[in-house]
Amino acid sequence: MLGMKNKWWWRLGPALVLAVIILASAQPLTPAQPQPGSDAAIYALIDTVRERAAKIQIDGKVNDWEGIPAFTDPAGDAQGDCSRDLVKTAIAPGENELYILLVTACKPSLDDRTFWFNVDYRGITKKAWTYDYRIGISLHGPHGFRYTEENQPEVRADYSDVAEAAIDDVVEIKVPYTALARHLPPAMAEQLRGDKARSWVRVSPFAYNNRTRQYIDYGATVASYRLIPTPYPLDQPLPRSGTAPLAIELPLNGKWVIWQGAFTSLLDASHHDIWAYDLVSVDQALAPSRVYDSSDGSYSHHNEDYYGWGQPIFTPVVTRVINVHDGTPDNIPPQVPQNAAVCNNVLLDIGANVGLRLCHFRQGSVTVTAGEQIPAGKVVGLTGNSGVSGWAHLHMSFEQLPEARLTLPMALANVRVSLNPAPDDPWTRDLATWEPRVSFFVERLKPMTLK
Repeated sequence: MLGMKNKWWWRLGPALVLAVIILASAQPLTPAQPQPGSDAAIYALIDTVRERAAKIQIDGKVNDWEGIPAFTDPAGDAQGDCSRDLVKTAIAPGENELYILLVTACKPSLDDRTFWFNVDYRGITKKAWTYDYRIGISLHGPHGFRYTEENQPEVRADYSDVAEAAIDDVVEIKVPYTALARHLPPAMAEQLRGDKARSWVRVSPFAYNNRTRQYIDYGATVASYRLIPTPYPLDQPLPRSGTAPLAIELPLNGKWVIWQGAFTSLLDASHHDIWAYDLVSVDQALAPSRVYDSSDGSYSHHNEDYYGWGQPIFTPVVTRVINVHDGTPDNIPPQVPQNAAVCNNVLLDIGANVGLRLCHFRQGSVTVTAGEQIPAGKVVGLTGNSGVSGWAHLHMSFEQLPEARLTLPMALANVRVSLNPAPDDPWTRDLATWEPRVSFFVERLKPMTLK
Protein backbone atom coordinates (compact mmCIF):
# COMPACT_ATOMS: atom_id res chain seq x y z
CA MET A 1 0.00 0.00 0.00
CA LEU A 2 2.83 2.41 0.72
CA GLY A 3 4.02 2.06 -2.83
CA MET A 4 0.80 3.59 -4.12
CA LYS A 5 1.95 7.03 -2.99
CA ASN A 6 4.58 6.94 -5.70
CA LYS A 7 2.02 6.53 -8.45
CA TRP A 8 1.68 9.76 -10.47
CA TRP A 9 -2.14 9.65 -10.57
CA TRP A 10 -2.33 9.41 -6.75
CA ARG A 11 -0.22 12.54 -6.44
CA LEU A 12 -2.57 14.38 -8.83
CA GLY A 13 -5.62 13.53 -6.71
CA PRO A 14 -5.55 16.54 -4.34
CA ALA A 15 -4.73 18.86 -7.26
CA LEU A 16 -7.73 17.59 -9.23
CA VAL A 17 -10.04 18.10 -6.25
CA LEU A 18 -8.71 21.66 -5.82
CA ALA A 19 -9.24 22.36 -9.53
CA VAL A 20 -12.84 21.16 -9.38
CA ILE A 21 -13.52 23.41 -6.39
CA ILE A 22 -12.03 26.43 -8.16
CA LEU A 23 -14.01 25.78 -11.36
CA ALA A 24 -17.23 25.30 -9.43
CA SER A 25 -16.75 28.57 -7.56
CA ALA A 26 -16.12 30.38 -10.84
CA GLN A 27 -19.57 29.45 -12.21
CA PRO A 28 -22.15 32.26 -12.01
CA LEU A 29 -24.54 31.77 -9.11
CA THR A 30 -28.30 31.92 -9.68
CA PRO A 31 -29.55 35.04 -7.90
CA ALA A 32 -31.68 34.26 -4.90
CA GLN A 33 -35.36 34.93 -5.58
CA PRO A 34 -36.85 37.59 -3.28
CA GLN A 35 -39.31 36.35 -0.70
CA PRO A 36 -42.89 36.71 -2.04
CA GLY A 37 -44.71 39.51 -0.28
CA SER A 38 -41.50 41.38 0.57
CA ASP A 39 -40.31 44.84 -0.44
CA ALA A 40 -37.56 43.15 -2.48
CA ALA A 41 -40.20 41.26 -4.47
CA ILE A 42 -42.02 44.53 -5.21
CA TYR A 43 -38.83 46.20 -6.46
CA ALA A 44 -38.08 43.17 -8.67
CA LEU A 45 -41.58 43.34 -10.15
CA ILE A 46 -41.20 47.08 -10.77
CA ASP A 47 -38.06 46.40 -12.83
CA THR A 48 -39.76 43.61 -14.81
CA VAL A 49 -42.90 45.63 -15.61
CA ARG A 50 -40.81 48.71 -16.49
CA GLU A 51 -38.93 46.73 -19.14
CA ARG A 52 -42.16 45.42 -20.64
CA ALA A 53 -43.84 48.85 -20.57
CA ALA A 54 -41.04 50.26 -22.73
CA LYS A 55 -42.53 48.27 -25.65
CA ILE A 56 -46.02 49.82 -25.49
CA GLN A 57 -47.22 51.52 -28.66
CA ILE A 58 -50.40 53.61 -28.76
CA ASP A 59 -52.09 51.79 -31.65
CA GLY A 60 -55.30 50.35 -30.21
CA LYS A 61 -53.83 46.83 -30.00
CA VAL A 62 -53.35 44.75 -26.87
CA ASN A 63 -50.38 42.59 -27.87
CA ASP A 64 -47.71 44.83 -26.33
CA TRP A 65 -49.29 44.72 -22.83
CA GLU A 66 -48.23 41.16 -22.11
CA GLY A 67 -46.75 40.77 -18.63
CA ILE A 68 -48.17 44.05 -17.29
CA PRO A 69 -50.58 43.45 -14.37
CA ALA A 70 -54.21 43.75 -15.49
CA PHE A 71 -57.45 43.51 -13.52
CA THR A 72 -60.85 42.35 -14.69
CA ASP A 73 -64.43 43.48 -14.20
CA PRO A 74 -67.42 41.19 -14.91
CA ALA A 75 -68.97 41.50 -18.37
CA GLY A 76 -72.66 42.22 -18.83
CA ASP A 77 -73.02 45.15 -16.42
CA ALA A 78 -73.16 47.96 -19.00
CA GLN A 79 -76.91 48.14 -19.69
CA GLY A 80 -76.54 45.82 -22.67
CA ASP A 81 -73.94 47.98 -24.44
CA CYS A 82 -70.91 45.72 -24.98
CA SER A 83 -68.98 48.56 -26.67
CA ARG A 84 -68.94 50.38 -23.32
CA ASP A 85 -68.67 47.30 -21.12
CA LEU A 86 -65.24 47.67 -19.44
CA VAL A 87 -63.90 44.19 -18.72
CA LYS A 88 -60.16 44.76 -18.16
CA THR A 89 -57.88 47.61 -17.06
CA ALA A 90 -54.10 47.89 -16.90
CA ILE A 91 -51.77 50.82 -16.26
CA ALA A 92 -48.05 51.51 -16.52
CA PRO A 93 -46.96 54.72 -14.71
CA GLY A 94 -43.50 55.32 -16.18
CA GLU A 95 -40.91 57.97 -15.46
CA ASN A 96 -42.25 60.44 -18.02
CA GLU A 97 -45.74 59.26 -18.94
CA LEU A 98 -48.71 57.21 -17.81
CA TYR A 99 -50.02 54.42 -20.06
CA ILE A 100 -53.58 53.10 -19.69
CA LEU A 101 -55.29 50.11 -21.32
CA LEU A 102 -59.07 49.63 -21.38
CA VAL A 103 -60.58 46.44 -22.83
CA THR A 104 -64.30 46.26 -23.65
CA ALA A 105 -66.56 43.23 -24.12
CA CYS A 106 -66.75 43.93 -27.88
CA LYS A 107 -65.30 46.54 -30.26
CA PRO A 108 -64.97 49.81 -28.30
CA SER A 109 -67.41 52.64 -28.98
CA LEU A 110 -66.10 55.55 -31.07
CA ASP A 111 -68.61 58.05 -29.69
CA ASP A 112 -67.30 61.31 -28.32
CA ARG A 113 -66.00 61.12 -24.74
CA THR A 114 -67.23 57.62 -24.11
CA PHE A 115 -64.20 56.58 -22.08
CA TRP A 116 -63.06 58.50 -19.03
CA PHE A 117 -60.48 57.81 -16.36
CA ASN A 118 -59.86 59.35 -12.96
CA VAL A 119 -56.26 59.48 -11.76
CA ASP A 120 -55.16 59.67 -8.13
CA TYR A 121 -51.39 60.26 -7.96
CA ARG A 122 -50.77 62.50 -4.92
CA GLY A 123 -53.04 61.72 -2.01
CA ILE A 124 -50.96 61.67 1.19
CA THR A 125 -54.02 63.10 2.93
CA LYS A 126 -56.70 62.58 0.29
CA LYS A 127 -59.78 60.45 0.62
CA ALA A 128 -59.84 57.29 -1.43
CA TRP A 129 -62.67 58.39 -3.72
CA THR A 130 -61.24 61.74 -4.81
CA TYR A 131 -59.23 62.16 -8.00
CA ASP A 132 -56.49 64.56 -9.01
CA TYR A 133 -57.36 64.76 -12.69
CA ARG A 134 -59.89 63.26 -15.09
CA ILE A 135 -59.63 62.90 -18.86
CA GLY A 136 -62.33 61.89 -21.35
CA ILE A 137 -61.16 60.55 -24.71
CA SER A 138 -62.52 59.61 -28.13
CA LEU A 139 -61.48 59.71 -31.76
CA HIS A 140 -63.58 62.83 -32.30
CA GLY A 141 -63.20 66.28 -30.79
CA PRO A 142 -61.07 67.52 -27.91
CA HIS A 143 -60.29 65.71 -24.71
CA GLY A 144 -62.49 66.50 -21.76
CA PHE A 145 -60.20 67.55 -18.92
CA ARG A 146 -60.86 68.23 -15.24
CA TYR A 147 -58.71 68.51 -12.14
CA THR A 148 -59.39 68.92 -8.45
CA GLU A 149 -57.04 70.86 -6.23
CA GLU A 150 -57.48 70.12 -2.53
CA ASN A 151 -60.29 72.20 -1.01
CA GLN A 152 -60.84 74.04 -4.32
CA PRO A 153 -63.72 73.86 -6.84
CA GLU A 154 -63.31 71.46 -9.76
CA VAL A 155 -61.75 73.02 -12.88
CA ARG A 156 -63.05 71.95 -16.31
CA ALA A 157 -61.48 72.59 -19.70
CA ASP A 158 -60.84 71.06 -23.12
CA TYR A 159 -57.20 70.36 -23.96
CA SER A 160 -56.35 68.18 -26.92
CA ASP A 161 -52.68 67.86 -25.92
CA VAL A 162 -53.03 66.30 -22.45
CA ALA A 163 -53.26 62.76 -23.82
CA GLU A 164 -52.63 60.64 -26.88
CA ALA A 165 -55.22 57.94 -27.52
CA ALA A 166 -55.99 55.14 -29.96
CA ILE A 167 -59.23 53.15 -30.18
CA ASP A 168 -59.30 49.99 -32.27
CA ASP A 169 -59.49 46.51 -30.73
CA VAL A 170 -58.89 48.14 -27.34
CA VAL A 171 -58.57 51.63 -25.90
CA GLU A 172 -55.02 52.86 -25.27
CA ILE A 173 -54.06 56.17 -23.69
CA LYS A 174 -50.71 57.85 -23.13
CA VAL A 175 -50.52 60.87 -20.80
CA PRO A 176 -47.15 62.68 -21.07
CA TYR A 177 -46.37 64.39 -17.77
CA THR A 178 -44.85 67.43 -19.46
CA ALA A 179 -48.03 68.07 -21.46
CA LEU A 180 -50.23 67.50 -18.42
CA ALA A 181 -48.12 69.78 -16.24
CA ARG A 182 -48.85 72.77 -18.53
CA HIS A 183 -52.50 72.69 -17.48
CA LEU A 184 -52.19 71.90 -13.77
CA PRO A 185 -51.47 74.29 -10.89
CA PRO A 186 -47.73 74.28 -10.02
CA ALA A 187 -48.28 72.52 -6.70
CA MET A 188 -49.99 69.63 -8.51
CA ALA A 189 -47.62 69.60 -11.49
CA GLU A 190 -44.48 69.22 -9.37
CA GLN A 191 -45.85 66.00 -7.86
CA LEU A 192 -46.26 64.22 -11.21
CA ARG A 193 -42.70 62.87 -10.99
CA GLY A 194 -39.44 63.33 -9.12
CA ASP A 195 -38.80 63.49 -5.39
CA LYS A 196 -42.25 64.90 -4.59
CA ALA A 197 -44.16 62.16 -6.40
CA ARG A 198 -46.07 59.55 -4.42
CA SER A 199 -44.81 56.00 -4.79
CA TRP A 200 -47.89 54.75 -6.67
CA VAL A 201 -50.66 55.81 -9.06
CA ARG A 202 -54.31 54.69 -9.22
CA VAL A 203 -56.64 54.88 -12.24
CA SER A 204 -60.42 54.43 -12.09
CA PRO A 205 -62.03 54.14 -15.56
CA PHE A 206 -65.68 54.53 -16.47
CA ALA A 207 -67.76 54.55 -19.65
CA TYR A 208 -70.29 57.30 -20.34
CA ASN A 209 -72.96 58.06 -22.94
CA ASN A 210 -72.46 61.69 -23.86
CA ARG A 211 -75.82 61.87 -25.65
CA THR A 212 -78.01 60.46 -22.88
CA ARG A 213 -75.81 61.82 -20.07
CA GLN A 214 -75.70 58.42 -18.39
CA TYR A 215 -72.90 56.54 -16.65
CA ILE A 216 -72.82 53.15 -18.38
CA ASP A 217 -70.13 51.11 -16.62
CA TYR A 218 -67.34 51.39 -14.06
CA GLY A 219 -64.28 49.30 -14.87
CA ALA A 220 -61.77 47.75 -12.51
CA THR A 221 -59.80 50.34 -10.58
CA VAL A 222 -56.08 49.67 -10.97
CA ALA A 223 -53.09 50.90 -8.97
CA SER A 224 -49.40 50.36 -9.65
CA TYR A 225 -46.17 51.41 -8.07
CA ARG A 226 -44.26 53.86 -10.24
CA LEU A 227 -42.05 52.17 -12.81
CA ILE A 228 -38.77 53.95 -12.17
CA PRO A 229 -35.33 52.30 -11.95
CA THR A 230 -34.24 53.67 -8.58
CA PRO A 231 -35.81 51.99 -5.51
CA TYR A 232 -37.90 54.39 -3.47
CA PRO A 233 -39.92 54.16 -0.24
CA LEU A 234 -43.10 52.19 -0.93
CA ASP A 235 -45.06 54.00 1.82
CA GLN A 236 -45.56 57.75 1.92
CA PRO A 237 -44.41 59.50 5.12
CA LEU A 238 -46.77 60.12 8.02
CA PRO A 239 -46.86 62.95 10.56
CA ARG A 240 -44.50 62.14 13.42
CA SER A 241 -45.76 62.41 16.97
CA GLY A 242 -42.60 61.54 18.88
CA THR A 243 -44.29 58.40 20.19
CA ALA A 244 -43.70 54.95 18.73
CA PRO A 245 -47.10 53.56 17.68
CA LEU A 246 -48.59 50.63 19.52
CA ALA A 247 -49.40 47.73 17.16
CA ILE A 248 -52.70 45.86 17.14
CA GLU A 249 -54.29 43.33 14.79
CA LEU A 250 -57.30 44.28 12.69
CA PRO A 251 -60.71 43.89 14.37
CA LEU A 252 -62.22 42.77 11.03
CA ASN A 253 -61.88 39.78 8.72
CA GLY A 254 -61.70 40.31 4.97
CA LYS A 255 -60.10 43.01 2.83
CA TRP A 256 -60.71 46.69 3.61
CA VAL A 257 -59.44 49.97 2.18
CA ILE A 258 -58.14 52.77 4.41
CA TRP A 259 -60.73 55.27 3.17
CA GLN A 260 -59.74 58.12 5.45
CA GLY A 261 -56.48 58.21 7.37
CA ALA A 262 -54.70 60.17 10.03
CA PHE A 263 -54.85 63.96 9.69
CA THR A 264 -56.90 64.01 6.48
CA SER A 265 -56.86 67.63 5.36
CA LEU A 266 -59.85 68.01 3.05
CA LEU A 267 -62.41 70.42 4.41
CA ASP A 268 -65.19 67.83 4.39
CA ALA A 269 -63.07 65.23 6.17
CA SER A 270 -63.57 64.33 9.83
CA HIS A 271 -59.95 63.47 10.67
CA HIS A 272 -58.48 66.97 10.54
CA ASP A 273 -56.25 66.76 13.57
CA ILE A 274 -56.55 63.22 14.92
CA TRP A 275 -54.92 59.82 14.57
CA ALA A 276 -57.89 57.84 13.27
CA TYR A 277 -58.78 55.51 10.40
CA ASP A 278 -61.92 54.64 8.44
CA LEU A 279 -62.06 51.15 6.93
CA VAL A 280 -64.47 50.55 4.03
CA SER A 281 -65.33 47.42 2.06
CA VAL A 282 -65.42 48.04 -1.72
CA ASP A 283 -65.62 46.17 -5.02
CA GLN A 284 -63.11 46.03 -7.88
CA ALA A 285 -64.30 49.46 -9.09
CA LEU A 286 -63.61 51.00 -5.64
CA ALA A 287 -67.35 51.39 -5.09
CA PRO A 288 -68.72 50.78 -1.55
CA SER A 289 -72.20 49.90 -2.87
CA ARG A 290 -73.55 47.17 -5.16
CA VAL A 291 -76.07 49.65 -6.61
CA TYR A 292 -75.53 53.05 -8.20
CA ASP A 293 -77.67 55.61 -10.04
CA SER A 294 -76.67 55.70 -13.75
CA SER A 295 -77.95 59.27 -14.13
CA ASP A 296 -75.50 60.87 -11.72
CA GLY A 297 -73.18 58.07 -10.58
CA SER A 298 -74.32 58.27 -6.95
CA TYR A 299 -74.54 55.23 -4.68
CA SER A 300 -77.53 53.44 -3.21
CA HIS A 301 -79.84 54.91 -0.57
CA HIS A 302 -80.22 51.56 1.19
CA ASN A 303 -77.69 50.44 3.81
CA GLU A 304 -78.17 46.78 2.84
CA ASP A 305 -76.63 47.50 -0.61
CA TYR A 306 -73.23 48.38 0.91
CA TYR A 307 -70.51 45.75 1.10
CA GLY A 308 -69.46 46.88 4.55
CA TRP A 309 -72.93 46.69 6.11
CA GLY A 310 -73.45 44.20 8.94
CA GLN A 311 -69.89 42.80 9.06
CA PRO A 312 -68.75 41.41 12.46
CA ILE A 313 -66.39 43.61 14.46
CA PHE A 314 -64.39 41.77 17.11
CA THR A 315 -61.75 42.52 19.67
CA PRO A 316 -58.29 41.40 18.52
CA VAL A 317 -56.96 41.06 22.09
CA VAL A 318 -58.15 40.09 25.55
CA THR A 319 -59.64 43.29 26.89
CA ARG A 320 -62.11 45.03 29.18
CA VAL A 321 -65.03 47.13 27.94
CA ILE A 322 -64.83 50.70 29.26
CA ASN A 323 -68.07 52.11 27.85
CA VAL A 324 -70.70 51.51 25.19
CA HIS A 325 -73.15 53.63 23.18
CA ASP A 326 -75.74 51.85 21.00
CA GLY A 327 -78.78 54.15 20.65
CA THR A 328 -78.13 56.18 17.47
CA PRO A 329 -80.19 55.29 14.35
CA ASP A 330 -78.32 54.40 11.17
CA ASN A 331 -78.24 57.10 8.50
CA ILE A 332 -79.77 56.92 5.01
CA PRO A 333 -76.75 56.72 2.66
CA PRO A 334 -74.83 58.13 0.92
CA GLN A 335 -75.06 61.61 2.47
CA VAL A 336 -73.62 62.50 5.89
CA PRO A 337 -76.47 64.11 7.87
CA GLN A 338 -76.09 67.59 9.25
CA ASN A 339 -75.80 67.75 13.03
CA ALA A 340 -75.28 63.99 13.18
CA ALA A 341 -75.66 62.33 16.57
CA VAL A 342 -72.78 60.51 18.26
CA CYS A 343 -71.91 57.24 16.57
CA ASN A 344 -72.69 53.91 18.17
CA ASN A 345 -69.32 52.98 19.63
CA VAL A 346 -67.37 50.80 22.03
CA LEU A 347 -64.24 51.81 23.96
CA LEU A 348 -61.91 48.93 24.95
CA ASP A 349 -59.02 48.96 27.41
CA ILE A 350 -56.10 47.21 25.65
CA GLY A 351 -53.49 48.03 28.32
CA ALA A 352 -50.60 50.51 28.63
CA ASN A 353 -53.17 53.28 29.29
CA VAL A 354 -54.46 52.96 25.73
CA GLY A 355 -58.09 52.59 24.69
CA LEU A 356 -59.27 51.25 21.32
CA ARG A 357 -62.29 53.18 20.05
CA LEU A 358 -64.50 51.36 17.52
CA CYS A 359 -67.25 53.46 15.98
CA HIS A 360 -70.32 53.54 13.62
CA PHE A 361 -71.85 50.26 14.82
CA ARG A 362 -75.21 49.27 13.41
CA GLN A 363 -77.90 50.32 15.88
CA GLY A 364 -78.80 47.52 18.27
CA SER A 365 -75.91 45.28 17.25
CA VAL A 366 -73.51 45.87 20.17
CA THR A 367 -73.19 42.66 22.20
CA VAL A 368 -71.03 43.77 25.17
CA THR A 369 -71.56 45.88 28.27
CA ALA A 370 -69.38 48.29 30.21
CA GLY A 371 -67.04 46.58 32.67
CA GLU A 372 -67.18 43.22 30.89
CA GLN A 373 -63.97 41.22 30.41
CA ILE A 374 -63.90 39.70 26.92
CA PRO A 375 -61.53 37.36 25.06
CA ALA A 376 -59.82 37.91 21.71
CA GLY A 377 -62.18 37.12 18.85
CA LYS A 378 -65.31 38.16 20.76
CA VAL A 379 -67.80 39.83 18.38
CA VAL A 380 -68.68 43.20 19.91
CA GLY A 381 -71.12 44.30 17.20
CA LEU A 382 -71.72 44.81 13.48
CA THR A 383 -70.55 47.51 11.08
CA GLY A 384 -73.19 50.17 10.52
CA ASN A 385 -73.82 53.74 9.44
CA SER A 386 -74.44 55.74 12.61
CA GLY A 387 -73.09 59.16 13.54
CA VAL A 388 -70.90 61.18 11.14
CA SER A 389 -71.07 58.57 8.39
CA GLY A 390 -72.23 58.41 4.78
CA TRP A 391 -72.22 54.62 4.47
CA ALA A 392 -71.33 51.53 6.46
CA HIS A 393 -67.73 51.43 7.67
CA LEU A 394 -65.56 51.09 10.77
CA HIS A 395 -63.80 54.01 12.41
CA MET A 396 -60.97 52.99 14.72
CA SER A 397 -58.51 54.96 16.84
CA PHE A 398 -56.29 54.73 19.89
CA GLU A 399 -57.08 57.11 22.74
CA GLN A 400 -55.03 57.98 25.81
CA LEU A 401 -56.66 56.70 28.99
CA PRO A 402 -58.22 57.60 31.34
CA GLU A 403 -59.41 60.81 29.63
CA ALA A 404 -59.99 59.17 26.19
CA ARG A 405 -59.62 62.51 24.44
CA LEU A 406 -56.14 62.55 22.93
CA THR A 407 -55.72 60.18 19.96
CA LEU A 408 -52.46 58.26 19.54
CA PRO A 409 -50.51 56.83 16.58
CA MET A 410 -51.45 53.31 15.54
CA ALA A 411 -49.74 50.41 13.78
CA LEU A 412 -51.39 47.27 12.45
CA ALA A 413 -49.82 43.89 13.21
CA ASN A 414 -49.58 40.85 10.92
CA VAL A 415 -51.29 42.33 7.88
CA ARG A 416 -51.33 41.92 4.12
CA VAL A 417 -51.08 45.34 2.45
CA SER A 418 -52.15 45.81 -1.18
CA LEU A 419 -52.73 48.50 -3.79
CA ASN A 420 -55.69 46.77 -5.44
CA PRO A 421 -58.92 45.17 -4.21
CA ALA A 422 -58.35 41.99 -6.25
CA PRO A 423 -57.32 38.91 -4.23
CA ASP A 424 -54.39 38.24 -6.61
CA ASP A 425 -52.88 41.73 -6.52
CA PRO A 426 -49.18 41.32 -7.46
CA TRP A 427 -48.26 44.46 -5.50
CA THR A 428 -49.08 42.79 -2.16
CA ARG A 429 -46.75 42.87 0.86
CA ASP A 430 -46.98 40.78 4.06
CA LEU A 431 -45.87 42.89 7.01
CA ALA A 432 -45.37 42.19 10.71
CA THR A 433 -46.26 45.81 11.49
CA TRP A 434 -47.51 48.62 9.29
CA GLU A 435 -48.66 52.17 9.99
CA PRO A 436 -51.90 52.68 8.01
CA ARG A 437 -51.84 54.93 4.96
CA VAL A 438 -54.91 56.21 3.19
CA SER A 439 -56.06 54.35 0.04
CA PHE A 440 -54.10 51.14 0.74
CA PHE A 441 -55.97 47.86 1.16
CA VAL A 442 -55.35 45.82 4.28
CA GLU A 443 -56.40 42.43 5.65
CA ARG A 444 -55.36 40.09 8.40
CA LEU A 445 -52.73 37.51 7.48
CA LYS A 446 -54.74 34.96 9.48
CA PRO A 447 -58.53 35.43 9.77
CA MET A 448 -59.81 35.49 13.31
CA THR A 449 -61.99 32.60 14.55
CA LEU A 450 -64.97 34.44 16.01
CA LYS A 451 -66.55 33.77 19.37
